[in-house]
Amino acid sequence: MKKILMSSLVIVLGLFLVGCNSKEERVVKCTLNSSDTYDIQSVYEITTNGDIVTSVNTIETVTSDQKEVLQIFEKTLKETYQTMNEKYGGYTNNIEIQDNKLTSRTKIDYTKLDFSKLVTDEPTMKNALNSKNELTLKGLKSIYVALGATCEE
Repeated sequence: MKKILMSSLVIVLGLFLVGCNSKEERVVKCTLNSSDTYDIQSVYEITTNGDIVTSVNTIETVTSDQKEVLQIFEKTLKETYQTMNEKYGGYTNNIEIQDNKLTSRTKIDYTKLDFSKLVTDEPTMKNALNSKNELTLKGLKSIYVALGATCEE
């Protein structure tokens, strides 16, 4: 009976400690708008585990009455995300054009991304990583803000 009681106590204590150490998952949203001869809106939904970024879902919309502009964006976005996925992994992208609007949906799974290669190719990315080569929320938000985005707190 003592063994069962002790085993139960160890299990309960173990579950308690795991629960106390689990980090809270949350989503932070950043938005970037730009207008020229076309309108661009980028919405970044950053998913974190504590202060570590695990993924980003991005919806980019380009609105233009010039089909050529939409085609250039489509080609550029496809090539960019395909290249990023081939080099570093973790990227999925889907683009559709309907009427005068291009919508690009991209997910970056940072748990699958090769940060060692990325930092070698883009040394400034090191500033957004912690000592374990994990992307921090603070680091990613600073990149988006430098681009002109506004982020919720």
